[in-house]
Amino acid sequence: MAELRRTGAFEREVLCLITATGPGWVNARGVDRWSTSGAPPSASRPFRAISTSRARPGAGPRVVYRQYASDPITWWSPRLMVSRPDWLRERRGSDVLPAVHRYPFVTFWQVTADMAVSNGVPDGHGHDFGAMPVAAWARIAPPAGWTDARTAALTEVIAAERS
Repeated sequence: MAELRRTGAFEREVLCLITATGPGWVNARGVDRWSTSGAPPSASRPFRAISTSRARPGAGPRVVYRQYASDPITWWSPRLMVSRPDWLRERRGSDVLPAVHRYPFVTFWQVTADMAVSNGVPDGHGHDFGAMPVAAWARIAPPAGWTDARTAALTEVIAAERS
C-alpha cells in the first residue's frame, strides 16, 4: 500500500492491479506501463483497502472479476494436498463433473495437470477467456469516446486472431 501511495496510484484515472499466477508470470502485452513493489497484490486485505481508497464520492470502484468453474488455475493451491477446498463443498459449476471428489494428494496432482491444458479448451471453460476481456475493460476503463460498436469490432478482431 505504501508503494501505491508513494507513486500516486490512487490519484490516477485507471489503476490496474495484476495478480500474478503460478510462478509470478504476467503477460506484459496486457499493460502499457507498469511498475511493481516486488510482490504481487493479493485479493484479500490489500484488495479491500485499495477498493476503499479508490472509491470516489457517489461512485464505488469499478471491478470486473471473471472466472470459470472449470478453471484449474483459479482453484490450484498446495492446500489441495491436505484439505478439502470450498469449491468442492459448494454446488458444482455446469462444466464441472458431479463425480469430481477430493482425494488427499490425488486432487492436487489432478488440478496441477489440468493447469497445463487449461488454455486448450473452448471459450468459456478452463482458463480460456477468449475475447471476453474486451467487454470487461470497456465497462471499467473505456478510453475517451469509446462506443459499444468499437467494443464489438475489437471483440471480432480478437476472436478472429484466435481462430
